[in-house]
Amino acid sequence: MTKVNSDPQELANFFIKTSEKIPGMIYQYVIPLEGEHYFQYVSDSAYSVYEVTREEFYKDPSVFVRLIDPASLQEYNERVEVSRQRMEEFDMVVPMIRRKSQEKIYVRARSVPIQQPDGRIVYYGMAIDITKEKETELRNWELESQLQLAG
Repeated sequence: MTKVNSDPQELANFFIKTSEKIPGMIYQYVIPLEGEHYFQYVSDSAYSVYEVTREEFYKDPSVFVRLIDPASLQEYNERVEVSRQRMEEFDMVVPMIRRKSQEKIYVRARSVPIQQPDGRIVYYGMAIDITKEKETELRNWELESQLQLAG
């Protein structure tokens, strides 16, 4: 049995390495009482999902929303607002467009809002590229629809 180390520096290194190796992006997104929303943390793996670096997310948090497929933007905004108002988990498969390749992808975005003592809301979340699974699901749905029409 492995001993869990309680050294703060080793724990910090463990969590940093873990966040960088998990497939998908891990993030903390802050909604302050006043002022602009911002990313407090973005894992390096953001680039593999969105073709956007963590530094770009820090510099311009709105880059995320600009990558959302325009047909899904209203639903995304409505679901975020419901999550914020009710302080409930946000969970949505979001159709997006990778920035450089312009490839359409499907990202499962899940996050939990936690109200801070100063009133800020911090979302602790992850975003995972599920494009292959979603495309398989869509093909299966299309095949089922064709079979129903033929039958």
